[in-house]
Amino acid sequence: MSDDKAEGAGKSPGGSKLESLSREDLIKFVKKQMLLLQRERAKSEDLKKKAVSAEGSAATQGGDQEAQKRIKDLEEQVSELTSERDDAFAAYNTVQASQESAAAKIHELEEQLQKLSLERDDISSKFATLSKANRELAEQVECMEIKDSSLRSSLQCMQEDQVKLAMQNKDLEDQLQEFKGERSEGEGQLVEVKAARDNLQLQVEELTSQLSVCKVNILSVTLPHSTSFKSHYI
Repeated sequence: MSDDKAEGAGKSPGGSKLESLSREDLIKFVKKQMLLLQRERAKSEDLKKKAVSAEGSAATQGGDQEAQKRIKDLEEQVSELTSERDDAFAAYNTVQASQESAAAKIHELEEQLQKLSLERDDISSKFATLSKANRELAEQVECMEIKDSSLRSSLQCMQEDQVKLAMQNKDLEDQLQEFKGERSEGEGQLVEVKAARDNLQLQVEELTSQLSVCKVNILSVTLPHSTSFKSHYI
C-alpha cells in the first residue's frame, strides 16, 4: 500500500512542473489521476466494508485480539487511502487550475498567433509590392543600361566623325595655306606683269610720240619739194 502511495506521489508533479507540460500531457496526467482517484475510492470503500465486517466479527467473538489487530491494520490502510485520496484531490485541483491556466495561455497564444498571421499577411503583401517595384526598377535599370550603351556607341561614332572632320579640316587648311601661297605668288607675278605692261605702254606712247614727230618732220621735208614740183609742171 505504501508503494502505491509512493508511486502516486512520484507521478504527481508540482504546480510549476505542470505549467511546463504540454496540453496533451496535461490531459493524460488528469485522466491518470482520475483513474487513480477512482481506484483509491474503490479500495477505501472495500477496506471500510472489511473494517465493518471485522468489527462485527470481533464483537461476536468477544474482542478477539487477532480481529482487533486486523481492524487496526484496516484502519491504518483506510487512513493511508484517505491521505492518498486527499493527495489525489489536491493533485486534481492543481491539474485543473493548471489546465485552466493553460487554456487561458492557449487562448492568449491563439490570439497572438492570429495577430502574427495578420502581420505575416501584411508583410507578405508589402513584400509582394516591394518585389514588384524591384522588378520594375530592375527593368528600368536594364532599359537605362541599353540606352546608355546606345548613347556610348553614338558618342563613339560622333567622336570618330569628329576626328575625321578634324583631319579633313586640317587638309582643307593645308590646301588653303597652299592656295594662299600660290595666290601670293600669283599676285606678285601679276604685279610684275602690270609693271611690264605699264612699261610697254610707256614705250608704246614714247614710240607713238616719236612716230608723230617723224611724220611731222617728213611732211615738213617733203612738202616744199612737192610745191616746187607742181609749179614746175604748171
